Amino acid sequence: MKKENKGLKIAIIISVILLLLDQITKWYVCKTNINIEVIPNVFNLKLTFNNGIAFGIGQNSNIFTIIVPNIIVLGLIGRFIYLQKERMNLVTIYSLFAVIAGGIGNLIDRILRGFVIDFLSFFPEKNLPVFNLADIYLVIGWIILAFTFAYYTYEEIKNRRRL
Repeated sequence: MKKENKGLKIAIIISVILLLLDQITKWYVCKTNINIEVIPNVFNLKLTFNNGIAFGIGQNSNIFTIIVPNIIVLGLIGRFIYLQKERMNLVTIYSLFAVIAGGIGNLIDRILRGFVIDFLSFFPEKNLPVFNLADIYLVIGWIILAFTFAYYTYEEIKNRRRL
């Protein structure tokens, strides 16, 4: 088995585990209607429903205008992985699968419930967005991907200067 194929299989398994963890935590916070002040004025667990896009933007948007772009972006990422899997390093593969796990986690909410379940609230007095594990996967995946692309762009520029 090729190293890349093994890495791809591991990435798929990890993303399924992340997706399950996201859905289990959302189920739990809904079941318990959680509202706990974990660290006063710093971190709360508070059940919130997000009808909009990221960070509550676009509240009361048409569900169709939210779901379709999500499906398109996930499809494009899947196609990119399929076409480039032999050329990607493991960091890129893992970061893309983190994005996929987060995207699917929130997409499941939108399709089944019409909104996303959020519950992680930092600095609640500042009225910052409340988020969930899927949001964390998305942000971390995109940040790692951005750093990976920046690194390879830098290396390519450096190598061109040597020629």
